[in-house]
Amino acid sequence: MDKIYKMIPMAAAAGLLAAAVTSCYKEDPLTPDESVPQYVIEDSDDPGQHYLYEFCQNTGVYILSEYEDVDYMWNVNSESSYTLTRMDPAILDDAVEYLRSVLTNLYGTGFAGKYFPYKILLADTIESNYFEDAVCGYGRSYLAVGRLRSDVLSGMTPAQILENLGAINGMLWGNFIYANNLITVPENFFTPSQDYYGQNVTNVFPDDDPETAIKKTGMWKFDPTGVYDTMLPDEEGDVAGFVETILTHTEEEIKAEMEGFDILLVKYNALIDAVKDACGIDLQEIGNRNVERFGSLGPAE
Repeated sequence: MDKIYKMIPMAAAAGLLAAAVTSCYKEDPLTPDESVPQYVIEDSDDPGQHYLYEFCQNTGVYILSEYEDVDYMWNVNSESSYTLTRMDPAILDDAVEYLRSVLTNLYGTGFAGKYFPYKILLADTIESNYFEDAVCGYGRSYLAVGRLRSDVLSGMTPAQILENLGAINGMLWGNFIYANNLITVPENFFTPSQDYYGQNVTNVFPDDDPETAIKKTGMWKFDPTGVYDTMLPDEEGDVAGFVETILTHTEEEIKAEMEGFDILLVKYNALIDAVKDACGIDLQEIGNRNVERFGSLGPAE
């Protein structure tokens, strides 16, 4: 297979990194000099590599399997807690097919060009001090997709793909799109849960089982790392949890789960309407299609 990426010289990279201190994603006013691209994705007869080339041409988004540590380690003025292990280049075709299923095929190229991060990093593993093998990770300029290993991809069930789809897209919407102010979510989405953000749900409603308690706060569990089982999220995680739940359930399923929890229904309607107004897409319609393709996960959690 042809070499995929040509990295710019380190001196030029250092200059771009300095610029990135004040401009870390493509929507910022300051951007790298377009005449000196940070990456060049070459075309190829290989199906996976050809897809990465076309996607970059159509959206300006770089999907990278080869990258430097600096591509994920820095978040404006802090060092990222993530460590990414690069995936085996031999599984690129399988990894790209998985990425298409869980992320890029869900949206049009116009949406991706406007709302996707500058980089999508493909990784064998994503780890930190708190977890060893996360489904996904994020920074101000990138989204990382993990568990891209031959044995994992070949044994993944439709239900697991759908669960991972939820986590990845939840992180995209909550920790990137909303966090970077690319859309405005109305205050009536956040106000009902304002007093609960960041708390342990077992302390908030100690007499309820965790699932019921979380619903009482007007939130859905969102924990793509598998670490924070009973901790309620912040505002970004709140948006992420709703998107994860919507994109992995049909409208009928999710409304059945919200029955008796009016706070969830108010927030659901507010988010669906806000995304339609801002982006022209219907998150629930995407969720309906996902379940039709992969099958039902059953009750939302």
